[in-house]
Amino acid sequence: MAGAKVVERYLHWDGADSTFEYLDIWTEFPTTHFWDRTNEEFYAFWARAYQSLKAEFPGLKIGGPGFVAGESVHVVAGNSRAARGLLEHLSKKEITPDWIGWHLFYNEPIMFYVAPRAYRDLLDGAGIYSDVPWAGTGIFDGVELICDAYGLDKMGLAPEELFELYNGGHGAAIRTASWIALKYSGTKRAYLYRAGDPSTDPDSAMEDDMRGNYTGLFYGDETGTYKPSANAFRLWSEVERNFTTLLQVPIPPTQATGGLWVLGARDEDGRVALLVSNPTEKVITWSPQFESGKAISSYHMKYYVVDQEADGRTPKSVSGDGGIEIGPNSVELLIMSPVPDISAQFNGETFTPGDRLEFSVSAKSVPTTIDLYVAILLPSGVFYTFNSAPFSISSPNEIIPYSSGVTAPEEFAVLDLEVPAGIGGEYMGCVVATGPGSDPWQIANWLNWHCTSIMISD
Repeated sequence: MAGAKVVERYLHWDGADSTFEYLDIWTEFPTTHFWDRTNEEFYAFWARAYQSLKAEFPGLKIGGPGFVAGESVHVVAGNSRAARGLLEHLSKKEITPDWIGWHLFYNEPIMFYVAPRAYRDLLDGAGIYSDVPWAGTGIFDGVELICDAYGLDKMGLAPEELFELYNGGHGAAIRTASWIALKYSGTKRAYLYRAGDPSTDPDSAMEDDMRGNYTGLFYGDETGTYKPSANAFRLWSEVERNFTTLLQVPIPPTQATGGLWVLGARDEDGRVALLVSNPTEKVITWSPQFESGKAISSYHMKYYVVDQEADGRTPKSVSGDGGIEIGPNSVELLIMSPVPDISAQFNGETFTPGDRLEFSVSAKSVPTTIDLYVAILLPSGVFYTFNSAPFSISSPNEIIPYSSGVTAPEEFAVLDLEVPAGIGGEYMGCVVATGPGSDPWQIANWLNWHCTSIMISD
């Protein structure tokens, strides 16, 4: 069949063994835009296409049909027709697809939590769908749920509301909360729907941006200026790429969370990320708590903010009590890193010319990978930093790493010299630990630091 030829061409494009893992049969069903016959005819067509393609490409995960957002709403309400009809046809044919795809465009994040759970009940014949003919058979056990198009709903909104939704912090907060909901819903994959925004500009008037399709994450100016939603998406990416173990949090939001949507995740080094969305109009002060009772003081905390003004690129420090304020229609990403135990030490407190001076730093506890920076501050206020391999000294007031990628406790001998004459005054030796590759000029990136001072007489 022609479909198999198309799959074969792209699956082995340019001689590759396999260029993709998932294959989608159809999209936006049921609508007359793509299918102008009866639903029953579509069920039969889809089943035949699945069987043919699965036999030809058994290694691919094949599914579909991208149920329209309206059908997803019907599935939640318990009155599904198209999705129930297709599954009933497949069950009679004893066909188990690899995945079922559905679309959802909604401005209430909770819908992205309940919709996939309703689809799962429909597949399992459970809950409000316990009366389906395949209930109890297990025929659809293991079928993956994929939201293959999701986003905001622009229907029935005034131009001012649309402008804020697609170009402002409110849209960024709703999209983030929706993504968080999907992450905890049992959805295997989800694809954010977006399109280009031609002829739009961050400085243009609202009426100028109400042309065409404005669902994009970027403006249509020459530089592709980020909208707040694009900046928020970058925070999602940070969590998805680097924090792979999902943690249990209050989902959906409870009264205790003040309406905040929270995603918690941990990486292999024990760092914890908390992605927080505030789609409300309130300013909320929040702080992390662990059910185990572990003190947050054992973590270094920094966070990034995305709203109408902030782009989420510059880290901020958390106050001593751990309280963090999140503004209305904004997104925050808190990174909590276990605090390493580091220290700087000299072999004495006072020195005279001719004495032996030794300066060393220690990393006594290294719960997560760190970069170390070592400095000497002169009486004049100028500082110098050092590199260990090969040993070198920086230019005045330049920061170079002493040792990068430290993963285990270690002691470093930095200086061993005879004190010369004519350099009297108070000196300070310091060590700073940051995360790998973090900017040491940003104090918010300092996981820990320690300084000690000495006096040298003339």
